[in-house]
Amino acid sequence: MLLSYFAAVLKSPVAALVLSSAVFGFMHVPGDVMRDWSNPHAWYVHATVSPLVKTAIGAFFGALWMRTRSLFVVGAAHSLFNVAPVLARFSEVWN
Repeated sequence: MLLSYFAAVLKSPVAALVLSSAVFGFMHVPGDVMRDWSNPHAWYVHATVSPLVKTAIGAFFGALWMRTRSLFVVGAAHSLFNVAPVLARFSEVWN
Protein backbone atom coordinates (compact mmCIF):
# COMPACT_ATOMS: atom_id res chain seq x y z
CA MET A 1 0.00 0.00 0.00
CA LEU A 2 1.11 3.53 -0.69
CA LEU A 3 0.77 4.51 2.95
CA SER A 4 3.21 1.80 4.03
CA TYR A 5 5.68 2.88 1.35
CA PHE A 6 5.48 6.53 2.40
CA ALA A 7 5.89 5.55 6.07
CA ALA A 8 9.05 3.61 5.25
CA VAL A 9 10.51 6.40 3.12
CA LEU A 10 9.49 9.33 5.30
CA LYS A 11 10.09 7.56 8.63
CA SER A 12 6.94 9.19 9.95
CA PRO A 13 3.53 7.52 10.01
CA VAL A 14 1.77 10.87 10.42
CA ALA A 15 3.53 12.43 7.41
CA ALA A 16 2.79 9.27 5.44
CA LEU A 17 -0.88 9.48 6.37
CA VAL A 18 -1.09 13.13 5.32
CA LEU A 19 0.70 12.51 2.02
CA SER A 20 -1.21 9.35 1.10
CA SER A 21 -4.52 11.03 2.01
CA ALA A 22 -3.72 13.93 -0.32
CA VAL A 23 -2.82 11.50 -3.11
CA PHE A 24 -6.11 9.66 -2.52
CA GLY A 25 -8.04 12.92 -2.61
CA PHE A 26 -6.49 14.24 -5.79
CA MET A 27 -6.65 10.89 -7.59
CA HIS A 28 -10.44 10.97 -7.27
CA VAL A 29 -10.83 14.43 -8.85
CA PRO A 30 -10.74 13.28 -12.51
CA GLY A 31 -13.55 10.82 -11.84
CA ASP A 32 -15.64 13.54 -10.24
CA VAL A 33 -15.05 15.87 -13.19
CA MET A 34 -15.91 13.18 -15.74
CA ARG A 35 -19.07 12.25 -13.86
CA ASP A 36 -20.29 15.87 -13.95
CA TRP A 37 -18.69 17.11 -17.18
CA SER A 38 -21.83 18.76 -18.57
CA ASN A 39 -22.17 21.21 -15.65
CA PRO A 40 -20.08 24.31 -16.48
CA HIS A 41 -19.91 25.38 -12.83
CA ALA A 42 -18.88 22.00 -11.45
CA TRP A 43 -15.18 22.50 -12.18
CA TYR A 44 -14.95 24.93 -9.25
CA VAL A 45 -16.38 22.41 -6.80
CA HIS A 46 -14.26 19.61 -8.20
CA ALA A 47 -11.13 21.75 -8.06
CA THR A 48 -11.62 22.99 -4.50
CA VAL A 49 -14.13 21.20 -2.32
CA SER A 50 -13.91 17.70 -3.76
CA PRO A 51 -10.17 17.18 -3.14
CA LEU A 52 -10.54 18.37 0.45
CA VAL A 53 -13.45 16.05 1.16
CA LYS A 54 -11.78 13.11 -0.57
CA THR A 55 -8.54 13.81 1.31
CA ALA A 56 -10.42 13.65 4.62
CA ILE A 57 -12.02 10.37 3.55
CA GLY A 58 -8.57 9.14 2.51
CA ALA A 59 -7.27 10.03 5.98
CA PHE A 60 -10.05 7.93 7.48
CA PHE A 61 -9.16 4.97 5.26
CA GLY A 62 -5.46 5.44 6.01
CA ALA A 63 -6.07 5.53 9.75
CA LEU A 64 -8.23 2.44 9.38
CA TRP A 65 -5.37 0.69 7.56
CA MET A 66 -2.86 1.76 10.23
CA ARG A 67 -5.18 0.44 12.94
CA THR A 68 -6.19 -2.89 11.37
CA ARG A 69 -3.52 -3.64 8.73
CA SER A 70 -6.36 -5.29 6.81
CA LEU A 71 -6.93 -4.44 3.18
CA PHE A 72 -10.25 -6.28 3.45
CA VAL A 73 -11.48 -3.90 6.17
CA VAL A 74 -10.36 -0.82 4.21
CA GLY A 75 -11.92 -2.21 1.01
CA ALA A 76 -15.18 -2.94 2.83
CA ALA A 77 -15.24 0.61 4.26
CA HIS A 78 -14.58 2.07 0.80
CA SER A 79 -17.38 -0.08 -0.62
CA LEU A 80 -19.78 1.19 2.04
CA PHE A 81 -18.85 4.78 1.19
CA ASN A 82 -19.49 4.03 -2.49
CA VAL A 83 -22.80 2.23 -2.02
CA ALA A 84 -24.32 4.55 0.63
CA PRO A 85 -25.54 7.21 -1.86
CA VAL A 86 -27.01 4.50 -4.07
CA LEU A 87 -28.89 2.97 -1.14
CA ALA A 88 -30.11 6.41 -0.04
CA ARG A 89 -31.45 7.11 -3.51
CA PHE A 90 -32.98 3.63 -3.69
CA SER A 91 -34.83 4.18 -0.41
CA GLU A 92 -36.17 7.54 -1.68
CA VAL A 93 -37.57 5.90 -4.79
CA TRP A 94 -39.23 3.02 -2.95
CA ASN A 95 -40.66 4.97 -0.01
